[in-house]
Amino acid sequence: MSESDQVLDLARSVFADRFELARAYVDLLSDEGIAWGLIGPREADRLWERHVLNSVCLTPVITDNSVVADIGSGAGLPGIPLAIARPDLHIDLVEPMQRRIDFLTLCVERLGLSDRVSVVRSRVEEYRGRPDVVTCRALAPVGRLVEWVTRTGVEGTGSGSVDSRQATGQSPTGSPKRRSRKSHGLSGGVSGMNARRGEPARSGVFADRGANVLRPGPSGGSAALVPPGVLLAIKGARAGVEVEEAASALQAHRLSAEILRPIVAGQELGTVVRVAAQSV
Repeated sequence: MSESDQVLDLARSVFADRFELARAYVDLLSDEGIAWGLIGPREADRLWERHVLNSVCLTPVITDNSVVADIGSGAGLPGIPLAIARPDLHIDLVEPMQRRIDFLTLCVERLGLSDRVSVVRSRVEEYRGRPDVVTCRALAPVGRLVEWVTRTGVEGTGSGSVDSRQATGQSPTGSPKRRSRKSHGLSGGVSGMNARRGEPARSGVFADRGANVLRPGPSGGSAALVPPGVLLAIKGARAGVEVEEAASALQAHRLSAEILRPIVAGQELGTVVRVAAQSV
């Protein structure tokens, strides 16, 4: 791997005693991730800086012990770096494509994360978890994300599988929800608009997190993810433009959007659009 010593030093600062676990994930990305077509070959020399460190820009803005749904998880970005950097989090990696599900399952097993990270085969619109936080990276424009997480006009297929832990009243990741609200500190920016809670979908997809195997399940209503949760979307230079373009969707759902630039280990690692219910 030819990434600079400076980048690797930053990664060591960010991941601390879990750096070797992060390195093992980077090795999976550069090997199976590229071989299976989840990561482009040209990305091999910049996996740390462009992908893994960019993913952990979310760490300061997620409160302790949160339940997180990483939607459109793909190769596990940002969900797996978050799980490595923040062992207090319980994370669902939500992804509809089987090839990516296979890779995510491999990563969770190889990295020993199965006690608090679950792989869920589902479309965003049909996911029935109840997360505190919804994360994504390079998935869709803000306006489209708003429609997905509010479940506006969404109709599911009625196929999928049921998580037995939800049937017993546990959180989507299998542990009781804990409500510590300590934040990990950030330096970021502002601005917002309004929105209204969308109509629930009529069916959804669940996953058996224990074995990461799908099985048939009943159809039914899918409540909005945001609110009550918040959406944290990692964006690039067009973050401000996307928020402006999403103004009508935000207004319709009484949501606010703000642009944050969190500081991690003394560095600004990415730009985050935070979408949540408008403050009263």
